[in-house]
Amino acid sequence: MPPQASDFAPLRFSTSAMPIRERVPIWREAIGRQIVHLDIEPQSDGPFEGEMTLRAMPGLRVFMSIGSPAHYRRTAKLIADDGDDSVALLVNLGGTMCVTQNNHTHSLGIGDAVAVLHSEPALMAVSYTHLDVYNAQPPCKPCP
Repeated sequence: MPPQASDFAPLRFSTSAMPIRERVPIWREAIGRQIVHLDIEPQSDGPFEGEMTLRAMPGLRVFMSIGSPAHYRRTAKLIADDGDDSVALLVNLGGTMCVTQNNHTHSLGIGDAVAVLHSEPALMAVSYTHLDVYNAQPPCKPCP
């Protein structure tokens, strides 16, 4: 049966109404751990800002995110804990972004994109997050 329009309804999350001291811990847990499966480390001394819109349906998640400078890490522990073997296409829409995975580093300007494997450790360093992420999960597991 095809997905219904409501299945792709957006989920929005923002730190703007939160007390400043609670923004980073909540963003780390609600976004980092529960949604994108990344460790998040802000890289600015100013108040943390973050906004994300997520749309999801079976086999596809689309994120649009704007936020403060940060490092986003996909660690071996997160990989072991969640088993997420999806592929993400990161599209930089603002600021600078540097993505490192498997000893390869890619510097992304505005409009550039790179694919990353969630089954491998990675680091994404951003000066200012304005990015779209298209995250696709393979339709089936490989045969033994």
